[in-house]
Amino acid sequence: MFNKVLAILCFLAPASVWAHSSTGSISITKLQSWNGGGIFIKTDELEISNPAGCAITDQYVLSPNASEMSQSMLLSSYIAEQKLNLIVYGDGCENDRPMIVAVTFHK
Repeated sequence: MFNKVLAILCFLAPASVWAHSSTGSISITKLQSWNGGGIFIKTDELEISNPAGCAITDQYVLSPNASEMSQSMLLSSYIAEQKLNLIVYGDGCENDRPMIVAVTFHK
């Protein structure tokens, strides 16, 4: 019974639920902020995650509307040279680049 309910829920869930991508454990190599334009993030990845098929794939973007906590986590990771995990949005881009929707530290 549980398997049938799970299968129905998976079928009914919007595709966007499954479209996000995780970077795995990575390091930030550069942070850049523009007035009103969010935070641009370069990492040590050879190829960045791009589930939305954004046109420019040189770096990620954290939206200017992102929480202060996400911004602080990115800065802390960069300063402490601590690896983190980024969740990349699968249904759209920010400034034509892959957009970060979540930041996670692992210990």
